[in-house]
Amino acid sequence: MKKVLVTALGTITATSIVQELKSSNESYYILGADINDATLIATSKDVNEFYKFPSSVERQGEFLEFVFDFCKKHQVEYIIPSIDEEVMIYSQNREKFKNNGVNLCIPNQKLINICHYKDKFNRWMALNMPECAIKTYDVCNEKIEYPVFIKPIEGRASNGCRIIYNQNELQRQEDLQKCIVQEVAHGAFITADVVQNYQYHQFACIQREELLRNKNGCGIAVKTVKNKHVEEICYEIAEKLNLNGVINIEFFVLDDRVQVVEINPRFSAGSYYSFLAGCNLAQESINIADNAKCQFGNIIIGKNYVRRYETYEI
Repeated sequence: MKKVLVTALGTITATSIVQELKSSNESYYILGADINDATLIATSKDVNEFYKFPSSVERQGEFLEFVFDFCKKHQVEYIIPSIDEEVMIYSQNREKFKNNGVNLCIPNQKLINICHYKDKFNRWMALNMPECAIKTYDVCNEKIEYPVFIKPIEGRASNGCRIIYNQNELQRQEDLQKCIVQEVAHGAFITADVVQNYQYHQFACIQREELLRNKNGCGIAVKTVKNKHVEEICYEIAEKLNLNGVINIEFFVLDDRVQVVEINPRFSAGSYYSFLAGCNLAQESINIADNAKCQFGNIIIGKNYVRRYETYEI
């Protein structure tokens, strides 16, 4: 039985990963970890063992050494992280884990290095795929047309993202140098979970339109769709960034215009929707880590899925 460590277990993303692993045709022994106690994490009931880890955000150095020692002690074979900070830490230390028998289920380093930083990614889009890039302003040297949308260069869960309506409001924004300023995009919000197995030239794109989202940018009512233009853009991005693994790409689609919002170089919070639609992303990420072929299912189009909160006794 393969041992898999799933971190940040209190997130929706990690819960989806655990559900996918438990529903897989393979048998996995799942170790779950979070910065909070098990009594605060409902998904701690679904893993074989639960452990409390230091924060990857506030204590990065300690986190890295702790995880490395933990993997040796517990003979962990795979790690599937679910938050951006951890993905970056693992990417920077990939060889250290690989040399000790731990497979990191994350995309290739080139893609992570570009997509983790929103300013760097937008520059890449402007150079490589300008036709579907969202205009990003140089606030020091360019006239700005309001309203604009600002978001942190490093961020997740839509934290710090908001619309700015005038110059005075923009000047009052704290830490503006740590943000990017963009035009306000419009249209249907489509997010695509994208898988590419680079060794075997396998590609899959599972799209969903988010009909209802919460304030953290998580879709709680979605419909699976298939937009040919979106799929073509996903494939072009995957090829140009040499994708090997699982990522999530967000779009605004208005008539024939498709704009790329950002790329999350990790599993999305809505990855379980892709599982319900026919693709087990967690299993495929392990297949890719093992240098094995993916086993993509037939993706179901036109299905509606909704998410709800439930109460558990711990």
